[in-house]
Formats: sequence, C-alpha cells, structure tokens
Amino acid sequence: MNATQTRPAARAPQPAAPSARRMTLSSIRKTLDRGPEKLFLYGIEGVGKSSFAAAAPNPVFLAAEDGIRNLVPVPESFPTPETFQDVLDAVAELETGQHSYQTLVVDTIDAVDALIRDQVCRRNGWSPEDFDAYGRGLKVTPDEHRRLIAALDRLAAIRGMNVIVLAHARTKTFKNPAGADYLRYEPNLAGEMSPALWKYWAEAVLFATHEAFVQVAKSGSEDPALKRGKGVSTGRRVLYTEWNAAYDAKNRYGLPSELPLDFAEYAAARERGHPASPDALRTEVLSLVEELRPTPETRAAIGVKLAACGESARDLARLVNLLREKVTNKGNDTGTATPAQEGA
Repeated sequence: MNATQTRPAARAPQPAAPSARRMTLSSIRKTLDRGPEKLFLYGIEGVGKSSFAAAAPNPVFLAAEDGIRNLVPVPESFPTPETFQDVLDAVAELETGQHSYQTLVVDTIDAVDALIRDQVCRRNGWSPEDFDAYGRGLKVTPDEHRRLIAALDRLAAIRGMNVIVLAHARTKTFKNPAGADYLRYEPNLAGEMSPALWKYWAEAVLFATHEAFVQVAKSGSEDPALKRGKGVSTGRRVLYTEWNAAYDAKNRYGLPSELPLDFAEYAAARERGHPASPDALRTEVLSLVEELRPTPETRAAIGVKLAACGESARDLARLVNLLREKVTNKGNDTGTATPAQEGA
C-alpha cells in the first residue's frame, strides 16, 4: 500500500504589520481643510451667471459659448474649444503649466455637452439619428462627463484651484412618485445621469433667476388655484441655495436659502457658514431671538431647534441664517409668494 500523503496544515492569514496599516485609531482626522471651491451654478438665460463667476478670485474662463464677450472687463479665457479634447487639454494645461490663476470657470457645461455628443458620434461613426436611437448616445455620454469631473478634481487637488461650472436652466416635467407630476427647473443637460453627476460633484449647487412674484386678485369666490395670476418682477437677481420643488439646489456651507446674485455676497455668506465657535453662534441665536421678540410659542420652538443643534457648527449656522432672514424681513410681509414658495 502506498503511504498516506498528508498536506501541511494551512497557516492562518497573518494580520498586516501595524506600520503597514493606514486605517488606525491614531490616523483618525479631527478636522479637515476646507479646500477649493467646487461650485455648480445654473440659471435662466441672461441672468448674470458669467458676471457672477468673473468676480471669483483671479479667474480664467473655458468659454465653450459666447457669453463673456460683453463683460467689462472681458475676463481672460482659453480659445473657444472646438472639440471635447480641447476642453480636457485646457484643464491639463492648468494642472501642469506655470500660471497664477486661482479659479477655472467652465462656461457652460451644456455647451461642453454638445462637444461630447459630437465626439461620441465621430468615434462610433454615428449620425445624430443614430445617437438618439434607443437612447444609445445617452448611455455613453456620462462616461465622458466623468472624465472631465476627474480632471477637474485633479486640478483642484494638485493646484488648489477653485472650479465654477455654469449651466443654463430648462423646465422639465418631474415624474412625482408621491402625487401629480409638475414642472421644475433642471440644468440643460441631456439625459438623467449627466446632470446628476455634476450635482453630486459640487459642494454647492445654486439656482439663479430674476426675483418675481405672482399677484392673484383676492376678490371673488372661485378657487384661487384656478385664477390667472399677474407676474411682477422686482428687478433683483437672486441665488437660491436649498432644494425646492421648483428647482434643485444644495450647499454644504450653511448658506441662507436666498442670496443676491453677487460673488462677493456669496463668498461672505460662505465664510459666515464656517464659524469657529459653536458658543459664539449660540450667543448670536439668543441675541437674534431678543431682537425678533417672538411669541412664547415661537420662542419655545426656537429653543427646541437650538437644543437639537448641539455642538454642530453647521446646524447652528443654519439657525443663525434663518433668524437673520426673519429679522431682516420683520414687518415687511407683502403677502405675495416667492418663486420658491410657488414651486412648493
């Protein structure tokens, strides 16, 4: 008989040496640097998106459309890109070249989206009809947007440059899973995935428009929802910074829900949204409450919100901004609805 052959027992895997591990308790970060600006701004045509971005620190424009020609002064810019590769080359040049620019402005991403569409068609030998057939083109273009996003992230990480991406707005029917569908503003990008990628990438998504109100006559017994309203513009150009049924917006800076369309105002609000001391914010909350002189019920509700904020500087900053707005608007209630309220 052959002798029975035995295999040596398998050795249990050995844990990596402590020095080779990155994820240790001693490596936990208590704070993080704020990093450069990653801003996505979309809005209606002619509202002043390019002017807003031109006021950012030492900007250079990657102008895929003719939106800066009449600005005073005309901002510095790359030649108008003719292909999507031109766009990527410009970002790479800023990453590796010697320059003093602090902000890259992409004006606009929907114009870049058209260059991506052209590139996809050339690469695959497609006609415009082929691109649209069966939604095949929209399955490919998000990958190109990811390439650009990755290049912009490298630029921000390596050179510390701010990035502002501009887009036009369009109205689109929102398929509401909880009720009736309704119109809302969306970035003017084809498909669902590409706009979602840019909104996810940005630290702040801002919607820009002209401030307007709808006046509806109060006389009569008919349903107010069926009355024809009259649009009234105030002449102000505004930024909305938080989500509303009428538009997408967000921010991670503790911004007030509405700002003038002015980069200096935005930058100041961003700085206020990054306070160093929760104690100082709580003191300001109490001071604003006294200035408001609210009812006992409202005072109690503010106290509950203040307690819920705990030590979160961001939540406290949001509460401060809300109270500042109430102080500013105290006694100025006109009974009309803002665009934000109309979209709800």
